[in-house]
Amino acid sequence: MARIAHSDQSASLFPYLSVLLCIIGVLFLGVVVVSTGQLQLKKSITQNQGMWEQYQALLRQRQRAAEAARSVQALRDEKQAALVDLTRLRHEIENLEALSVDAKRREEQFSQTQEQIARLEISVGEKRKQAAELAKTREERLLAAKAAPKPGTVRIVGTARMSDVDQGRPESPPKPLFLECRGSNVILRPEGTVVPGSELDKSSVFQERVARAERDRDRGVILVLLIRSDGVKTFDRANKILSGRNLRYGYLPIPGSVDIDLSAFN
Repeated sequence: MARIAHSDQSASLFPYLSVLLCIIGVLFLGVVVVSTGQLQLKKSITQNQGMWEQYQALLRQRQRAAEAARSVQALRDEKQAALVDLTRLRHEIENLEALSVDAKRREEQFSQTQEQIARLEISVGEKRKQAAELAKTREERLLAAKAAPKPGTVRIVGTARMSDVDQGRPESPPKPLFLECRGSNVILRPEGTVVPGSELDKSSVFQERVARAERDRDRGVILVLLIRSDGVKTFDRANKILSGRNLRYGYLPIPGSVDIDLSAFN
C-alpha cells in the first residue's frame, strides 16, 4: 500500500540562535580577555611607575652620594693642605725663633762692638792729642834746629828784593835758584846734580835751569851763584853764559869748604 509523504512547512530557529549564542559568547569572551588584559596592563603600568620612581630616587641618591663623596674629598684635600700649611708654619716659626735668638746674639755683639768703638774713639782722640803734641814738639825742634846752624855751616836765610825800575816792573819777592861753583864744576842746589864747567853750554840740566829763570823772571825767580874759593874760574864761565840771557842773577861768595844750609828756601 502506498504511503503519502507529508511536507513540514514550519522553519526551525535553532541554528540561528546557536550561531548567535556562539557569537555572543565569543564577544563576551573577548570582552573578558580585553578587560583582563587592561587590568593586567594597568597593574603592570602601576608596578613599572613605582619601579621608575624608585629608579629616579636611586639616581638622586647616587648623585647626592657622589656630591657627598666630592665634598668629603674636598674636605680631605683642604685638611691635607691645612696640614701642609701647618707644617710650613711650624717650620717658619722655628726659623723665626732661631732668627730671634741670632738677632739677640747679634744685638749683644753690636752693643759690645759699640762699646769697643767708643773706647777706641777715646783712645784715638788721646793718640791724636799725643800725635799733635809730638808734631808740635817736632816742629819746634826743627825750627830751633833751623834757627841754630850747625858748626861749620853757612846758612843762607834770604835775599834782598829785586826791582826792574828801568822796565817799569813792580817789586816781587825773590825765588832763588842756587848754582854752586865749586872747583871745575857747577852743582845744582838742592838737587846736588853736578855739571862740569866745560860743558855748561851743552848740559841740558844747566840749560833747563837757565830757561826756567828766564821764563819766570817776572815772577821773582833769580839765579844765585854760590862761589867757592876754588870755583872762581867756573863762575867766570857761567857768568859769560848768563850775561847774554834775559834773566836775573846774582852771586854770593862762600868761604872755604863749609856746608851750605838752604833749609830756609825749602
